[in-house]
Amino acid sequence: MALDVLRRTRPRLPVGLQLPDGASVGYRSRIDVRTGVIAQSEVALRWDHPAIGVLHGRKALAQADADGYGRVLTHWLVEMACRQALVWRANTARRPSGVSAPLTDEQLASADVAATVAAVLARTGAPADLLTVQVAASALDAPSTRDAVVGLAALGVRVAAETDGTAARSLALAQALPVSELLLDVGALSRSSADLEFARALCVVAARTGLTPVAVGVDDSASAALLAELGVTVAQGDAIAPLVPGDRLGEWLGAGAR
Repeated sequence: MALDVLRRTRPRLPVGLQLPDGASVGYRSRIDVRTGVIAQSEVALRWDHPAIGVLHGRKALAQADADGYGRVLTHWLVEMACRQALVWRANTARRPSGVSAPLTDEQLASADVAATVAAVLARTGAPADLLTVQVAASALDAPSTRDAVVGLAALGVRVAAETDGTAARSLALAQALPVSELLLDVGALSRSSADLEFARALCVVAARTGLTPVAVGVDDSASAALLAELGVTVAQGDAIAPLVPGDRLGEWLGAGAR
Protein backbone atom coordinates (compact mmCIF):
# COMPACT_ATOMS: atom_id res chain seq x y z
CA MET A 1 0.00 0.00 0.00
CA ALA A 2 1.37 3.44 -0.89
CA LEU A 3 0.07 6.94 -0.35
CA ASP A 4 0.41 10.00 -2.50
CA VAL A 5 1.28 12.27 0.38
CA LEU A 6 1.31 15.34 -1.83
CA ARG A 7 -2.36 15.69 -1.05
CA ARG A 8 -1.52 16.25 2.61
CA THR A 9 2.01 17.67 2.97
CA ARG A 10 3.78 19.53 0.21
CA PRO A 11 7.51 20.06 0.64
CA ARG A 12 8.67 23.21 -1.08
CA LEU A 13 10.76 22.25 -4.09
CA PRO A 14 13.41 24.55 -5.55
CA VAL A 15 12.17 26.78 -8.36
CA GLY A 16 12.13 24.95 -11.67
CA LEU A 17 11.84 21.46 -10.20
CA GLN A 18 8.70 19.41 -10.68
CA LEU A 19 7.81 15.93 -9.47
CA PRO A 20 7.17 13.23 -12.06
CA ASP A 21 3.57 12.08 -12.42
CA GLY A 22 2.81 8.90 -10.49
CA ALA A 23 5.39 9.34 -7.71
CA SER A 24 4.15 8.40 -4.24
CA VAL A 25 5.56 7.18 -0.94
CA GLY A 26 4.81 4.99 2.03
CA TYR A 27 6.83 4.16 5.14
CA ARG A 28 8.34 0.82 6.06
CA SER A 29 9.65 0.28 9.58
CA ARG A 30 12.82 -1.51 10.61
CA ILE A 31 12.23 -3.63 13.68
CA ASP A 32 14.60 -5.09 16.25
CA VAL A 33 13.23 -8.63 16.09
CA ARG A 34 14.46 -9.41 19.61
CA THR A 35 12.59 -6.60 21.35
CA GLY A 36 10.00 -5.32 18.89
CA VAL A 37 11.48 -1.83 19.12
CA ILE A 38 11.12 0.23 15.95
CA ALA A 39 14.65 1.19 15.03
CA GLN A 40 13.75 3.36 12.06
CA SER A 41 11.19 3.98 9.33
CA GLU A 42 12.21 4.38 5.71
CA VAL A 43 10.40 6.58 3.22
CA ALA A 44 9.83 4.15 0.35
CA LEU A 45 9.35 5.40 -3.20
CA ARG A 46 6.78 3.97 -5.59
CA TRP A 47 6.69 5.38 -9.12
CA ASP A 48 3.99 4.45 -11.59
CA HIS A 49 6.10 5.28 -14.64
CA PRO A 50 4.00 6.16 -17.70
CA ALA A 51 6.12 4.09 -20.09
CA ILE A 52 7.52 1.29 -17.90
CA GLY A 53 4.95 0.64 -15.20
CA VAL A 54 5.31 0.47 -11.44
CA LEU A 55 8.87 0.77 -10.10
CA HIS A 56 10.06 0.53 -6.50
CA GLY A 57 13.22 1.32 -4.57
CA ARG A 58 16.54 1.44 -6.40
CA LYS A 59 14.90 0.64 -9.76
CA ALA A 60 12.69 3.71 -9.36
CA LEU A 61 15.66 5.83 -8.32
CA ALA A 62 17.80 4.66 -11.25
CA GLN A 63 14.99 5.47 -13.67
CA ALA A 64 14.58 8.87 -12.02
CA ASP A 65 18.24 9.61 -12.74
CA ALA A 66 17.80 8.45 -16.34
CA ASP A 67 14.71 10.63 -16.82
CA GLY A 68 16.24 13.72 -15.19
CA TYR A 69 14.24 13.53 -11.95
CA GLY A 70 17.02 12.40 -9.62
CA ARG A 71 17.53 15.79 -7.99
CA VAL A 72 13.86 16.52 -7.41
CA LEU A 73 13.08 13.06 -6.05
CA THR A 74 16.04 13.17 -3.67
CA HIS A 75 14.93 16.57 -2.39
CA TRP A 76 11.33 15.42 -2.03
CA LEU A 77 12.11 12.13 -0.28
CA VAL A 78 14.48 13.71 2.24
CA GLU A 79 12.03 16.50 3.05
CA MET A 80 9.06 14.11 3.31
CA ALA A 81 11.07 11.93 5.69
CA CYS A 82 12.05 14.88 7.91
CA ARG A 83 8.57 16.37 8.05
CA GLN A 84 6.93 13.04 8.79
CA ALA A 85 9.46 12.21 11.51
CA LEU A 86 8.64 15.45 13.29
CA VAL A 87 4.93 14.63 13.15
CA TRP A 88 5.60 11.19 14.67
CA ARG A 89 7.83 12.70 17.33
CA ALA A 90 5.09 15.12 18.40
CA ASN A 91 2.10 12.79 18.22
CA THR A 92 3.10 9.14 18.49
CA ALA A 93 4.14 7.62 21.82
CA ARG A 94 5.68 4.50 20.32
CA ARG A 95 7.53 6.00 17.40
CA PRO A 96 10.57 5.25 15.26
CA SER A 97 13.81 6.57 16.72
CA GLY A 98 14.75 7.88 13.29
CA VAL A 99 13.80 8.07 9.65
CA SER A 100 15.72 7.20 6.49
CA ALA A 101 15.57 8.34 2.89
CA PRO A 102 17.41 7.02 -0.18
CA LEU A 103 19.64 9.13 -2.41
CA THR A 104 19.93 8.44 -6.12
CA ASP A 105 23.42 7.62 -7.41
CA GLU A 106 23.44 10.77 -9.54
CA GLN A 107 22.47 12.98 -6.63
CA LEU A 108 25.06 11.37 -4.36
CA ALA A 109 27.71 12.23 -6.95
CA SER A 110 26.59 15.87 -7.20
CA ALA A 111 28.65 18.57 -5.57
CA ASP A 112 25.70 20.10 -3.71
CA VAL A 113 24.11 17.05 -2.07
CA ALA A 114 25.27 17.95 1.45
CA ALA A 115 24.08 21.52 0.97
CA THR A 116 20.71 20.23 -0.28
CA VAL A 117 20.24 18.04 2.80
CA ALA A 118 21.43 20.84 5.09
CA ALA A 119 18.84 23.19 3.56
CA VAL A 120 16.07 20.65 4.14
CA LEU A 121 17.10 20.19 7.77
CA ALA A 122 17.13 23.94 8.31
CA ARG A 123 13.76 24.47 6.63
CA THR A 124 12.00 21.66 8.46
CA GLY A 125 13.71 22.12 11.82
CA ALA A 126 14.53 18.40 11.96
CA PRO A 127 17.66 17.53 13.97
CA ALA A 128 20.37 15.99 11.82
CA ASP A 129 20.67 12.86 13.95
CA LEU A 130 17.02 12.05 13.21
CA LEU A 131 17.88 11.41 9.55
CA THR A 132 19.70 8.55 7.84
CA VAL A 133 20.42 8.74 4.12
CA GLN A 134 20.75 5.50 2.18
CA VAL A 135 23.28 5.13 -0.60
CA ALA A 136 24.17 2.26 -2.89
CA ALA A 137 27.46 0.74 -1.71
CA SER A 138 28.42 0.18 -5.35
CA ALA A 139 28.42 3.98 -5.85
CA LEU A 140 31.06 4.57 -3.17
CA ASP A 141 33.98 3.82 -5.49
CA ALA A 142 33.93 7.30 -7.02
CA PRO A 143 35.88 10.09 -5.26
CA SER A 144 32.93 12.49 -5.63
CA THR A 145 30.56 10.14 -3.81
CA ARG A 146 33.07 9.50 -1.05
CA ASP A 147 33.38 13.27 -0.57
CA ALA A 148 29.58 13.50 -0.43
CA VAL A 149 29.38 10.87 2.31
CA VAL A 150 31.98 12.74 4.36
CA GLY A 151 30.03 15.98 3.88
CA LEU A 152 26.73 14.40 4.91
CA ALA A 153 28.27 12.83 8.00
CA ALA A 154 29.75 16.21 8.94
CA LEU A 155 26.19 17.55 9.16
CA GLY A 156 25.42 14.90 11.79
CA VAL A 157 23.34 12.83 9.36
CA ARG A 158 23.79 9.06 9.51
CA VAL A 159 24.73 7.22 6.31
CA ALA A 160 23.68 3.66 5.45
CA ALA A 161 25.18 1.65 2.59
CA GLU A 162 22.97 -0.78 0.65
CA THR A 163 24.47 -4.05 -0.62
CA ASP A 164 23.27 -7.39 -1.97
CA GLY A 165 25.73 -9.18 0.31
CA THR A 166 27.88 -10.70 -2.43
CA ALA A 167 30.64 -8.11 -2.77
CA ALA A 168 33.40 -7.76 -0.19
CA ARG A 169 34.24 -4.45 -1.85
CA SER A 170 30.97 -3.01 -0.47
CA LEU A 171 32.08 -3.62 3.10
CA ALA A 172 35.60 -2.31 2.47
CA LEU A 173 34.24 0.91 1.01
CA ALA A 174 31.76 1.38 3.85
CA GLN A 175 34.44 0.75 6.48
CA ALA A 176 36.66 3.42 4.95
CA LEU A 177 33.95 6.08 5.23
CA PRO A 178 31.73 7.50 8.02
CA VAL A 179 28.99 4.95 7.33
CA SER A 180 26.85 3.75 10.25
CA GLU A 181 24.81 0.89 8.80
CA LEU A 182 25.17 -1.87 6.23
CA LEU A 183 21.83 -2.70 4.62
CA LEU A 184 21.89 -6.27 3.33
CA ASP A 185 19.24 -7.11 0.73
CA VAL A 186 18.27 -10.59 1.89
CA GLY A 187 15.75 -10.93 -0.91
CA ALA A 188 18.55 -10.66 -3.47
CA LEU A 189 20.63 -13.44 -1.92
CA SER A 190 20.74 -16.83 -3.54
CA ARG A 191 20.19 -19.67 -1.12
CA SER A 192 23.47 -21.36 -1.97
CA SER A 193 25.56 -22.30 1.04
CA ALA A 194 28.52 -20.33 -0.33
CA ASP A 195 26.54 -17.10 -0.70
CA LEU A 196 24.92 -17.47 2.71
CA GLU A 197 28.27 -18.14 4.36
CA PHE A 198 29.76 -15.08 2.69
CA ALA A 199 26.79 -12.89 3.71
CA ARG A 200 27.04 -14.14 7.28
CA ALA A 201 30.75 -13.31 7.38
CA LEU A 202 29.99 -9.89 5.93
CA CYS A 203 27.51 -9.17 8.74
CA VAL A 204 29.89 -10.42 11.44
CA VAL A 205 32.78 -8.30 10.19
CA ALA A 206 30.52 -5.26 9.76
CA ALA A 207 29.30 -5.53 13.36
CA ARG A 208 32.84 -5.97 14.69
CA THR A 209 34.01 -2.85 12.90
CA GLY A 210 31.21 -0.58 14.11
CA LEU A 211 28.63 -0.90 11.35
CA THR A 212 25.13 -2.05 12.24
CA PRO A 213 24.04 -4.83 9.86
CA VAL A 214 20.37 -4.54 8.85
CA ALA A 215 18.48 -7.11 6.78
CA VAL A 216 16.15 -5.53 4.21
CA GLY A 217 13.93 -7.23 1.64
CA VAL A 218 12.70 -9.70 4.28
CA ASP A 219 9.46 -10.26 2.40
CA ASP A 220 8.60 -13.88 3.16
CA SER A 221 9.04 -16.57 5.77
CA ALA A 222 12.04 -18.07 3.97
CA SER A 223 13.88 -14.74 4.12
CA ALA A 224 12.86 -14.22 7.76
CA ALA A 225 14.29 -17.63 8.63
CA LEU A 226 17.72 -16.42 7.46
CA LEU A 227 17.98 -13.70 10.11
CA ALA A 228 19.28 -15.95 12.86
CA GLU A 229 21.65 -17.68 10.44
CA LEU A 230 23.06 -14.32 9.34
CA GLY A 231 23.27 -13.02 12.90
CA VAL A 232 21.14 -9.98 12.08
CA THR A 233 18.65 -8.62 14.61
CA VAL A 234 17.26 -5.53 12.84
CA ALA A 235 15.13 -6.28 9.80
CA GLN A 236 12.75 -4.70 7.31
CA GLY A 237 10.35 -6.13 4.75
CA ASP A 238 6.82 -7.42 4.23
CA ALA A 239 7.39 -10.28 6.68
CA ILE A 240 8.50 -7.80 9.37
CA ALA A 241 6.27 -4.73 9.03
CA PRO A 242 3.85 -3.54 6.33
CA LEU A 243 4.28 -0.53 4.11
CA VAL A 244 1.94 2.12 5.51
CA PRO A 245 1.13 5.77 4.76
CA GLY A 246 2.91 8.17 7.08
CA ASP A 247 -0.31 9.45 8.61
CA ARG A 248 -1.34 5.91 9.52
CA LEU A 249 1.83 4.80 11.27
CA GLY A 250 0.50 5.86 14.66
CA GLU A 251 -2.68 3.88 14.00
CA TRP A 252 -0.63 0.84 12.98
CA LEU A 253 1.48 1.07 16.11
CA GLY A 254 -1.55 1.42 18.32
CA ALA A 255 -3.11 -1.65 16.73
CA GLY A 256 -0.30 -3.84 18.08
CA ALA A 257 2.64 -3.56 15.71
CA ARG A 258 5.33 -6.03 16.60
